[in-house]
Amino acid sequence: MSKQVEKDWVDLVLHADIPTPTMKLVLLAIAQLSNENGRCRPSIARLAILTGLDRRTITRNLKKLEDDFWLWIDRPGTPRSNETNFYMLSSRKLRTDKVQFSSSNRRY
Repeated sequence: MSKQVEKDWVDLVLHADIPTPTMKLVLLAIAQLSNENGRCRPSIARLAILTGLDRRTITRNLKKLEDDFWLWIDRPGTPRSNETNFYMLSSRKLRTDKVQFSSSNRRY
């Protein structure tokens, strides 16, 4: 993954109006790991290491992010399997949110 692609996903998340700081932190970790298509497959343990949050907090916030359409989660295994999920960022939602937060709307 190129540094430019990585920066673009992180930039989109940074400028999005995500409801809570915890949701934003989890989404930032996913953005950092995502490929050029906004997809990645980190384990909950890896997200916990990157964010400093506990596993239950991450799981709860991933559900909120999915419910609010910030990302999609593909769960290939059964609930008891150790297979990691696939995460895909919602470029449409992130880009729409960023447009609303354009530089012309900022006040300094």
